[in-house]
Amino acid sequence: MTQSRIIDVAIIEDKADIREKWRKFINNNGTGMSCTLTYSSVESAVRNLAALKHADVILMDIGLPGVSGIEGTRILKDELIDVDIIILTVEQDDETIFEALKNGAVGYFVKQYITNDDDLLTGIREVSLLNGSAMSANIARKVCNFFKKYGTVNTVNNGITYFKELTPSQNRALDLLANEGYSNKQIADVMSLSVETVRAYCKQIYKVLNVENRVQAALRAHGIK
Repeated sequence: MTQSRIIDVAIIEDKADIREKWRKFINNNGTGMSCTLTYSSVESAVRNLAALKHADVILMDIGLPGVSGIEGTRILKDELIDVDIIILTVEQDDETIFEALKNGAVGYFVKQYITNDDDLLTGIREVSLLNGSAMSANIARKVCNFFKKYGTVNTVNNGITYFKELTPSQNRALDLLANEGYSNKQIADVMSLSVETVRAYCKQIYKVLNVENRVQAALRAHGIK
């Protein structure tokens, strides 16, 4: 993947050793990335909004002292519309995941299940450069199961709304995105399309559904606002 700009990453994590570990890892291994902003709490991050406005991606812990990472995601998304927030936590119950995504997170990684640190770097690039989402496979499956359990029941299109403003192929791509949690590459493979075509489909899907990313598109498709 080629990129024309540096991705500025910020970290909100209360444990100093973990915060420093990820900062060093990103700066030493994240080609095209820079991490200079780190905070121990949501409150300290909010006090430095002027600096955070320059961040592209925030890695957010949930179990923070004071304001939680879930509430912090909502607060920061209200103030920093263009920033992408990836949850990096030990929490993996369905309700926590769903609330984080509802509040604006576009990625979710469980710390103890990151077996390959490069997955996190790939996730950062996915959300920042491709307007995508980033989550480990087990979390993506939990999200899809949650949608199927609590989303709007609809006998058409595997339980999601069929949008007349989208072509049949675009609706099929939305189906795979919302029900299976598939990446652009996986959708392309299933539909025998190029990844570029799927990206174009996603842009049209976002436009029609009036959303900014694939997580919000999945929520909207399932009737969850």
